[in-house]
Amino acid sequence: MATNTPDISEQLNKTIEQINTYIENSAEQLRCGPDCQALEATQQLKEKYEAAKTNLESAPGEYQTAKKNYYTYIMGQTGYDEYIKNNLTAQSNNIETNINTVINPLILEMKNLNDSYKTSYSSYTYLRKLDEKYNGEINELKQNIQEAAVTTGDVTTNDRKTFYEKQNYDALISYYKFSLWVFYLLLIVFTFLLFAMNRSIGIVKKLLFIVFFFFFPFFSTDITLWIIRIFYNFTELLPSNVYTKI
Repeated sequence: MATNTPDISEQLNKTIEQINTYIENSAEQLRCGPDCQALEATQQLKEKYEAAKTNLESAPGEYQTAKKNYYTYIMGQTGYDEYIKNNLTAQSNNIETNINTVINPLILEMKNLNDSYKTSYSSYTYLRKLDEKYNGEINELKQNIQEAAVTTGDVTTNDRKTFYEKQNYDALISYYKFSLWVFYLLLIVFTFLLFAMNRSIGIVKKLLFIVFFFFFPFFSTDITLWIIRIFYNFTELLPSNVYTKI
């Protein structure tokens, strides 16, 4: 019997605590009705929600829990879900508005910059090719001018040389014709004097003299060259002075 006494005392104490709690709740219900209790619960949850809201940076989880408890209590689970849905929709619309007002102009500006870059790059490429083309043409033109200057100089020199050669040739021809006229004029005088003054020479010898001198200009050049060649060959046979040939 002594062993069961502590258990009975413990059970009795629990029963008394339950009765006291029930009496307190009943007294509270008698003091404040259901509407009053609901208002007090709402106020308590709102206070917890506001307290958690002010401490959002340090306790975001507590803020969300208090927020959910508050709106679930006053609006129900369906009302809270609708509230969350509307809140998310509003945030989505806000993000979309920000995209339309900020991001889209940036995208358009980037597209315009990209188009400008492509245009500038195409223009740069075209100008670079055009510069290379003009530089090539300028270098080719310079080379042609240099070649033309050299050719013109050679042509001018050759023309000058040809001019002087032709001038000397014309002078020689004139001198040759003049000499030939003088020679045949003297031949006429010689023929007249030969027939008029000298009667000791026969007519045949006189004719041979006249024929010889008449054709002398045609073979005198060959005879002169032949004589010069003989003289040159003869001088080659003579002892030469080494110092004069250095």
